[in-house]
Amino acid sequence: KKIVPNVRFVPKEIFPWKGDVTLFAGSKISMVTFDERGISGIIIESQTIYEIMKMTFELAWKSADKS
Repeated sequence: KKIVPNVRFVPKEIFPWKGDVTLFAGSKISMVTFDERGISGIIIESQTIYEIMKMTFELAWKSADKS
């Protein structure tokens, strides 16, 4: 069975993203930056911050270009 991911795009000229945010099941969030200085990151365990980040993702997902 072939899995095809559902992908959305945002213009890198407007949103020059240099990192990664991952929401884990439950209430954990990891934030990692990749820039000229190297890699740094943090893990946050907070149900409130998890829900804020999830809502932010949903807003961005619904607003992003499907093509």
